[in-house]
Amino acid sequence: MCLKKCIRSRLADNKSLKHLKTILNDLLDQNKTEIAKIQHEMNQNNHQLSEINQTITETMDQVFKQLNAEIKRTNQKLTLEVVEILEIIKVSKISMLS
Repeated sequence: MCLKKCIRSRLADNKSLKHLKTILNDLLDQNKTEIAKIQHEMNQNNHQLSEINQTITETMDQVFKQLNAEIKRTNQKLTLEVVEILEIIKVSKISMLS
């Protein structure tokens, strides 16, 4: 009698363990699927970030080129103005000495 109860109890425990194992395996599969989705999204985000970074880099390069060109133009204008001022000063000195 006790042996039958023990066997039934063990069989019930075994069924419960199999059921738990099935549940855990299902959860594991769901987690693997979710992880794969997240990794895919991360890869897409990384690709988008790379494109954004490239765009920013190209834009900054263009801005720096434009700034450098403007600085050169301004320097040329200032140099010409300084030369003109020096000429005026030279002429003024010559006329003062005359």
